[in-house]
Amino acid sequence: MKVNQFISDFLKRKGAYVFFAVIVSKLFSLLLSVVVIRLLTKEDYGNLMYAYTIISFVMPFMGMGVFQSFIRYAPLQKFIYQRKALFKYTFIGGVIASVILSLFIVLFAPLISHKIPESYWYIVSFSLLIVSLFIFESIKNYFRISFLNQVYAKLEIIHSISVFIIGVSLTYFIGAFGFIIALIIVPLILSVYLLLKKKIFTGIVSKIDIPKKEYWYYGIYTSLGGLLSQLIFSIDIIGIGNLLNDAKLLAQYKALSIIPFSLLFLPGAVIKTDFVKLVNESKNRAYLISYVKNFMIIFSGVSVLILVTVYFLGDWIVVLLFGQQYMGTSDLLLVFTLGIIGAFLFRVPFGNIMVVIGKTKINTLISILTLLADVVLNYFWIQKWGIMGAAYATSLLLWLSGIATYIVFRLYIAKLSRNNS
Repeated sequence: MKVNQFISDFLKRKGAYVFFAVIVSKLFSLLLSVVVIRLLTKEDYGNLMYAYTIISFVMPFMGMGVFQSFIRYAPLQKFIYQRKALFKYTFIGGVIASVILSLFIVLFAPLISHKIPESYWYIVSFSLLIVSLFIFESIKNYFRISFLNQVYAKLEIIHSISVFIIGVSLTYFIGAFGFIIALIIVPLILSVYLLLKKKIFTGIVSKIDIPKKEYWYYGIYTSLGGLLSQLIFSIDIIGIGNLLNDAKLLAQYKALSIIPFSLLFLPGAVIKTDFVKLVNESKNRAYLISYVKNFMIIFSGVSVLILVTVYFLGDWIVVLLFGQQYMGTSDLLLVFTLGIIGAFLFRVPFGNIMVVIGKTKINTLISILTLLADVVLNYFWIQKWGIMGAAYATSLLLWLSGIATYIVFRLYIAKLSRNNS
């Protein structure tokens, strides 16, 4: 399969809809962040982002990860009624688990916010996002496994635009809590509307025919891996907050990371579109090799383009988006960009393929080792180089963790070769 065939197949799976939707989603997310940064003081924004970071790295564990199980096991069910029954089981169990997780966040909020007490009520408020997003993500996954990528894309666009409009309006009038309210209520309102309109639960009489223990374990391991992976993007924020105890530096660091990290939607959109197809082809050695080869060719070119743009226009981009108070910080942006290239070429594609082929335990192990290295590097490098040290650690580990998943992928391909010979 050549690159042009790779792109053609992607478009046939309505990949263009998903790709466009993710572009719109990330664009409005970036715009919302820029507006919020300008509306809030550095201190308020730093406190808000500290709380948001805490919730963000817990988010992969919402619903005990059962929504992750659904997206892998549902495509393997032959009949629609089986998929609907599995969705109902996933939805109910996941909502209960999400509520419990939210209560734990509230319970431990005083401890979490000990070093930055101004973030306490932000953390408590953000805890509701765990339930709201689980419901919304579960419904979106239902459309994904039904190969309704066009419907999924529309949901992404409506959600992102609505969050932007409501988020900007509420932040302008009531401050940081307006941002939080928008993130919580928009997915919840859309979810209720879809459940009523599409009547997803109507006519479900079949019992699920899967090993429940294995189903939940898969979700837990996948979420644990996601949780630990998310910590790579969170340990630095937590480290800056606790070691430097400076909300302004934290705000500067978070603001500069927004631009490159937002670009992760590019490989993410491709993998998200092709995830169900990859599950069905998970034993096809030739297909997997061809897929990752074309993926890396395309995103090598994208990476070079991004790196050149940031190198020559970094200062201009920063001032344009965030204002004069962030001038002179383009070196930080460049370090983040170098790290994101590692995510483009290795971490995103091969980390997701580990989930596709069921290597969740290995993925989790890689994440644990990465997390331990992240804690150590951030502890020493933040004290030595400040926020630049945190950026060095994050960027280096994006490369190392990605290369580790690539090695596991190569071992899996070798195993398939032996089995087919």
